[in-house]
Amino acid sequence: MFSVGPTEQWKVYLSAPSGGDLVPGACERATRWPFGDSTEPQLAASHNSDECNMLTGRSVIHTAEYGPGGDVSRFFGEFEQHCENGPAALRGTLHVNFPCTGDCSGDAIVTIDELLVGVAISSGNDTLDRCRAFDHDARGTISVDELVRSVGAALTGCQ
Repeated sequence: MFSVGPTEQWKVYLSAPSGGDLVPGACERATRWPFGDSTEPQLAASHNSDECNMLTGRSVIHTAEYGPGGDVSRFFGEFEQHCENGPAALRGTLHVNFPCTGDCSGDAIVTIDELLVGVAISSGNDTLDRCRAFDHDARGTISVDELVRSVGAALTGCQ
């Protein structure tokens, strides 16, 4: 659950089939959490308690890492939800403990030197292992969008 201002509240629930851990990959044919078929992935996203009675959807998990006790330590995923079998979709992206794009040192500041590392990685002159903070979408490459995002972070700060 997360809040946007004093009156806006969003809740998003994602559940893997049969109660397992969410792992990288696509989860198709999601049903409504917690009322759907537990052998299928489940999903529910709501705004200020407005919920679907029936829903279909999907999610794509890019990164899911767990710490001691099974708590999420790092997560990046996307979801798409359709209410009442309609064509309109609610789409969202979830990030938990992802560093600021381009912040190689983890100090919440993107420097010119770090931007140069990102350019070197994206042009093939260095490897992603040098600074995974550029791989904001966790797809294993650095896109132009990720370089632009890192420049924005350098100009306006990490948010």
